Amino acid sequence: MGPLRPSIPPQPVESGRREAFAARAPRAVALLLAIVLTAVLAPGGAGAARRFTLETEHFLVHFDGGYEALAHEVARIAEEVHRELAPRVGHVPSEKTHLVLADTTDLANGTADPLLYPKITLFPASPTFFSPYGSGISPRMREWLRLVILHEYAHVLHLDMNDGPGRVMALLFGRVPILTNPMMLQSFAFIEGFATYQETVADLGGRGHDPYYHMFLRAMVLEDDLLRLDQILGHYPLERWKPGGIVYLYGYSLWAFMASRSGEEALEAFNRAFARTTSLDQAFQEALGTTPEAFYQEWQAHLRRVYEPEIERLRAEGLTPTQPLGGQGYVPESPVASPDGRRLAYVTVHGPVAPALRLMAWDGETVRDRQLVAGLLMGPIAWSPDGQSLYYAKVEADGGRTFTDLYAYHLATGREERLTRGLRAFGPAPSPDGRRLVFSSREGPTTRLLEVDLAGPWPVEPDSSRLRELLPARGERQVLAFGWFPGGDGILVASHEPGGGMDLLRLDRATGRLEPLVVGSRARGGPGVVHQNAQFTPDGRWILFDSDQTGIPTLYAYELASGQIVQVARTLTGLFDPTVIQTDEGPRLVAMEYTARGYRLSLLPFSPALWTRVDPPVTARDPAEVPGVAAPLLDPDEPDPAAPVAPKPQGGSPSPGQGVRSSSAVRPYRPWDSLRPRFALPLILEDEAGPVVGALTLGYDAYRERVYALTGGLGLVSGRPWVAFEYQGPLFGHPQATWALGVRQETLLEDGKKAGRLERELQLGLAYTWPGVLAATSVAATAKLWDDEPVGDGSGLAGPGQAVTLGVGREQAWPVDGRSFTLASGLSLTGFREGADGSRQGVVATWREQAAFSWNLGRQRLVLDGVVGTASLEEALAVGDPTASRAVDRSLWTLQAHGPTLTGRHALRVTLGLESQLYRFSRGVGTWPLFFDDLGGRLYLEGGAVWSDTEAALQRRWGAGAELTLTTYLGYATPLTLGVGVASSIEPAGSPTLYLRVDLTDPVGAGAGGRLSGAGAAAVAGLGRGGG
Repeated sequence: MGPLRPSIPPQPVESGRREAFAARAPRAVALLLAIVLTAVLAPGGAGAARRFTLETEHFLVHFDGGYEALAHEVARIAEEVHRELAPRVGHVPSEKTHLVLADTTDLANGTADPLLYPKITLFPASPTFFSPYGSGISPRMREWLRLVILHEYAHVLHLDMNDGPGRVMALLFGRVPILTNPMMLQSFAFIEGFATYQETVADLGGRGHDPYYHMFLRAMVLEDDLLRLDQILGHYPLERWKPGGIVYLYGYSLWAFMASRSGEEALEAFNRAFARTTSLDQAFQEALGTTPEAFYQEWQAHLRRVYEPEIERLRAEGLTPTQPLGGQGYVPESPVASPDGRRLAYVTVHGPVAPALRLMAWDGETVRDRQLVAGLLMGPIAWSPDGQSLYYAKVEADGGRTFTDLYAYHLATGREERLTRGLRAFGPAPSPDGRRLVFSSREGPTTRLLEVDLAGPWPVEPDSSRLRELLPARGERQVLAFGWFPGGDGILVASHEPGGGMDLLRLDRATGRLEPLVVGSRARGGPGVVHQNAQFTPDGRWILFDSDQTGIPTLYAYELASGQIVQVARTLTGLFDPTVIQTDEGPRLVAMEYTARGYRLSLLPFSPALWTRVDPPVTARDPAEVPGVAAPLLDPDEPDPAAPVAPKPQGGSPSPGQGVRSSSAVRPYRPWDSLRPRFALPLILEDEAGPVVGALTLGYDAYRERVYALTGGLGLVSGRPWVAFEYQGPLFGHPQATWALGVRQETLLEDGKKAGRLERELQLGLAYTWPGVLAATSVAATAKLWDDEPVGDGSGLAGPGQAVTLGVGREQAWPVDGRSFTLASGLSLTGFREGADGSRQGVVATWREQAAFSWNLGRQRLVLDGVVGTASLEEALAVGDPTASRAVDRSLWTLQAHGPTLTGRHALRVTLGLESQLYRFSRGVGTWPLFFDDLGGRLYLEGGAVWSDTEAALQRRWGAGAELTLTTYLGYATPLTLGVGVASSIEPAGSPTLYLRVDLTDPVGAGAGGRLSGAGAAAVAGLGRGGG
């Protein structure tokens, strides 16, 4: 969330106190400077992480204290990946790759950043149990750490390629962002597709071989739903379901088709041609002898040749009839019927509606579907045995980290209750008597299974004596409880072991022993397939589950009495998450069914007599007996499962092979290793005397906590320096707390080039943010000193000044279905002194509220923006053309329509606007990095008023305006809004004003270099957009 502004009304301040506050501004500046210097020079305070670096031949692995074992394992894997991947890609990075190990989220992901230096950020949490339905990353993957490192390092190698003009630019000026990263312009389909292709051919269980990707492509052919080439090249909204994140899925398939059509060597030739020409058209012509459009048509024809015969074969073998039931969102996942079978709870994570826990109930033919709790939830969810509560995991922001914890929603009261804190918990399964809850708890890249007594105060924390460990963490094993066996002495568990595949097991609560029921993992002798999403039938006779053992996700059942496995239902696309509901006609199955436009909940017959027996289940083997799997199923020295949980040290449990140590020494993390300037881009500016010659550079450290930008120059005639420097870094080692420094000396030219004003400014700031998923709060303090004077033929007096501003803000959102209400509130208090003799001094307080209500999936929006201010000086505030004081945020008081400027001691400004999407283009220009999204319109009323204590008359003006906007995307990802509008003052009457507006909200994507995302299943989209 952006800057936050809290809704605290301004309080009156006596005149004497105002003047005293303003008079102390210079001392406040000095005090703030002292605090900043103390923060910079002092070691990290309590709670600040100590960081270290492990250097290998090709990597600098940065990690927090407590993660050294995992860092050594990551370093070992990274070096092995380098030896495998560099020859295949045909490139080696120009310097060592910084690899940041950041166990700060339970939303598995990785990012790559090639802009200033090769960098990878790795989030070790596994994606095994987090919504593979969008990403296509399933438990078929053999090893998460190796897969995500390989995917991101493929980006590093790919995007580090440079030839032609970019290489000349790098030799002359250094690593100038974008200008020396030509591969960044290859489009996200070819960038993300290349890394996904590399993870696939590396035989790591990558997405290209996964049944999810085949399901996505098969459904597109089945429903003739293939997108156009211009739509798949970038990160565009499209207002539709985007399987596999689109750029990953389409991109992978295009690279795979290129390799099968022209050979593996064509891939490197294609990349070399693009690095030299930065043109997809020329790269296709040089490497493949065709055009992008012709190649895309060939690929579509290839897909039809592959999938149309398969579709006909499946039809001939017989399919299960399904009846659409509905469900909100593109992925209504984890459906689970209530104990009485008359209600159905599920989770929606992927748009277009708000992520939420939802409840579906039916009475005869009437089906009601309502939102219970908004937020980013993770399945599976579970009912309490009495049907009065729902248990689920929800992602929460905690100290700059995003971890999951367990919650309960009580249907009778509509109250949400937090059950755990700091346990990184998910996958709740209550006991049949409702007295205990089993759940999974993350530790870095692995999980363990815990049990908690439901009696007692909440939330439970990691050191609670009420916790009992049922299954300890080991390696990259991922475990999840789906339910309790009748009688309560066993737990139905899914386990994903290194090597790929997932098993269904029975965990004995008394001994901690695991009994295989349905084996899919290679670690237990299976073929590496996935059996998942298990539920007991109401009579306790069967365990329903879905499996991809045939290559198509299909429903199965395991009979407890006989151990027999039967096929329950199958379709042309895929079925998931079976559960049994009760209808007036008797029991029915509900499952999530895939279509080319997203998933939906569907009704299926519940007819055990018609289910088809399948081959006997695989005989399970201990992982120790399987080649390549060293860890036993249960180590002899594992703790007693009945023992209470001991507090865990920071950092999590090591992965297999973490005993292997790099020969390189571990040293404290040095930000300067990555923060130092990598380029200097020449600039020619101008002051009142003539040209100014200078250069621009910027940088950030590996954690992106320290960021700076510097422009420096010298006037060739004036001999005067031109400087603009900004820096931001963590305060006392805490990323939530930041300090900032700004230094500026610039000449601003007036209408005549021989006239201008020389402005000097020093600004210091402190800020602290409490982030959240749906709400966030921040506080900030800023001190500013400035001076300006006329230069050349400029006129006017010198204007020195000082100001100190204190601010607090809050932003909150209330999403419901396709509607949302957001409120941003802010209060600021500024004390200032201006003028050569400091005679103009005072205090300004402002309070701003911005409220927005959107509906129809955000296509229409009503926005109210109001600000009220009060000052200790007459004419301190100005509405319309606010130039009264540099101590005041002038943008708060702007009106679009031209009219008289209103000045006074107190001021009010209000804008009310109605915005609407008028027409959706969703069309690009060939393969160019230009995409037209939609045409929008805006009608608004605006007005302002000022008044003073000494004058009874109220000065006011108001007007109206209309604006037409065109939303485009540049560079395949960056939104740019172009607006043309007309505004007119109504009171007093004025002539219409025509204006243009350019809104470049994020010029470098999601932060400098952080817009390519990797292998992981990031929040909401199932695949993150970060640096891939």
